[in-house]
Amino acid sequence: MVAVADYMTVDEAARELGLTRRGVHKRIERGDMRAERFGDRVVLIPVDEVQRWREIGRLKPGPKKGSIAEYRQDEAEHTEAPEAGHRRIRGEPGPKGREE
Repeated sequence: MVAVADYMTVDEAARELGLTRRGVHKRIERGDMRAERFGDRVVLIPVDEVQRWREIGRLKPGPKKGSIAEYRQDEAEHTEAPEAGHRRIRGEPGPKGREE
């Protein structure tokens, strides 16, 4: 029987390594990364294999600089900025009546 704690899903491995799901699948297909397939759809990566990839040093955990997630976060933080500046210049209160 397989101990679930000894394996990661493709999503979990991708998040740990700062890769996309496709990036993990490509490495598995090329034979660069060990994985085990259970049935037609389930692919699990041994935790020690993910650790090995982290130790290689080519990959860093978390999203990469310039990633879509980082862009979306930055965009969300700055979407309101121009309007907030205009309100401040006009002396109007901020959203929900609070001063900016």
